[in-house]
Amino acid sequence: MMGCLGIFILGFLFCRYFDSFWIPDIDHTNHNRGFQQRSILKNTLKQKPKFSNDMISQINSQMETLPVEEQPIEILKWANTHFKHQLGQVTSFGVSGIAITHMIASLGLLQQLPILTIDTLHLFPETYALVEHVKEHFKLEHIQVYRTKDASSRHEFESRYGPALWRGDPALYDYVTKVEPLQRALDDLDLAAWITGRRRSQGGERTNLPLVELDPADGRVKVNPLANWDRGMVWGYVQRHGLPRNPLADQGYASVGDVVSTSPVQGPEEAERAGRWRGQNRTECGIHLPSRLRDLDQLARRADEIRAAYLWEAGARARAHALGVVQVTEENFEEVVIRGYPDRPFLLEVYLPYCSHCQNFDPTFAALVR
Repeated sequence: MMGCLGIFILGFLFCRYFDSFWIPDIDHTNHNRGFQQRSILKNTLKQKPKFSNDMISQINSQMETLPVEEQPIEILKWANTHFKHQLGQVTSFGVSGIAITHMIASLGLLQQLPILTIDTLHLFPETYALVEHVKEHFKLEHIQVYRTKDASSRHEFESRYGPALWRGDPALYDYVTKVEPLQRALDDLDLAAWITGRRRSQGGERTNLPLVELDPADGRVKVNPLANWDRGMVWGYVQRHGLPRNPLADQGYASVGDVVSTSPVQGPEEAERAGRWRGQNRTECGIHLPSRLRDLDQLARRADEIRAAYLWEAGARARAHALGVVQVTEENFEEVVIRGYPDRPFLLEVYLPYCSHCQNFDPTFAALVR
């Protein structure tokens, strides 16, 4: 008897190699969550910036005349004076972010200035532990943690977007896990300005980073107190003040992001962020890249489509299992397909969960199995 083998390539394995920009024909009218997110973005973009580009240039010119060692504190003072309760720090608890948190504390602003972070649900265990250590060290009662609306764990995230969204569609992964949650956080907290830990010495898109900048997407001011500091200055500050640090630094991780896209640097000759997205010719996750409303709108639609597709796939998996179809994933493909049927013919179906043609073929395949 012929064995029927149904293969379920989760996520975007084949999408990446066949057509990563193909969008299936799916009705958008009932995907209210995505459209709600887009309306928030549009409302944000309508807000008028409090500072013009000329004003920002003047501020940068004045700050650049200060000694490099004094710039962070003076910039934080300036930001607090001009934005008061509409100022917050966004940090992933890298060494620069922790140094800035200490500077904020030294100015007595820690309890009034919100500290917020984005949980991508794909962070290292050491990073989650570091967050708790930071809260204890600075006696922070609460850190504002934002994540995607669609999941509260990595397992739940993968059930909605597949296990390899980060690899098959990096732009969508960044939007769902970082860009949209950050935009929502800035809106919820009504922040007109936010502090980052970026530095010019990190290279890439950050090489010409100003101390203060105006985000053209939403008119918010981004404050970069450590823009002119190098890695040695930051680590020296952290060590002098006995601040918490990520233990992954001792394993060669000069910059720490998600588990799925971070690796150690190969030595001191490599750039600080060389271990991020290695081999992908990129240096940023999307949070700090200019975003056009049209691009965000397309990503929100894409997210709607992928969620709907994996919801359909959950039912397809259950139906296939009930029919006795062997379900294959990227992880067990070689074991099941290559070595599992050496002397026996089998039927192999390859499909994409978000392919409308593949979905339409499901009843035919089920009838064939029967």
